[in-house]
Amino acid sequence: MLVSTILLLFALKPLYTVADTTAKELNGTPVTVDVDAGNTAAPVETSTKEIDKRLFYKIKDVAYECATKNKINVADCLEMFDSLADLRQPKYHQCKCWIPCVARELNLMKDDDYDFEAIRGLIDQLETKPWRNEASRIFELCTDEGGTDCEGGFNILTCMMDHSDKAIKTAKHLLTAVKDDMN
Repeated sequence: MLVSTILLLFALKPLYTVADTTAKELNGTPVTVDVDAGNTAAPVETSTKEIDKRLFYKIKDVAYECATKNKINVADCLEMFDSLADLRQPKYHQCKCWIPCVARELNLMKDDDYDFEAIRGLIDQLETKPWRNEASRIFELCTDEGGTDCEGGFNILTCMMDHSDKAIKTAKHLLTAVKDDMN
């Protein structure tokens, strides 16, 4: 979702793995899921830092609250990541507006504008270095996308999707986790 999504998504990839580690077991041993490949890996210890874990759960909870409050069809939002999806379809507008809801709740917006200083500060707090670096890279590429509120967040999300397969995969995992919580 938005520039906060840039930050959120790169905080999320390693954290989603941590969430799976607590939820899945193989013969009583916690396992991790290789989010990039979508496969269950051999039991491993995760190197995700504690602050990143807390951030993941906070983002997931806020995304869930925004989806519930705004009656967002998460399945439609997941479709947006299909390369054949026509993002101009009206059913995707709700997804575009989910972005600023999450950003506002995370204090990453001032009025209808994205607070890039706050977003940068949050990125800098990420403790998992590869994800902090990827979030910073995407942040630099996509902050000029412009716009406010729903369209601004969507423009940034589109830029992010154009420049990072990891961001796309991570966004799908976040949306899937929110969808699962809603069921």
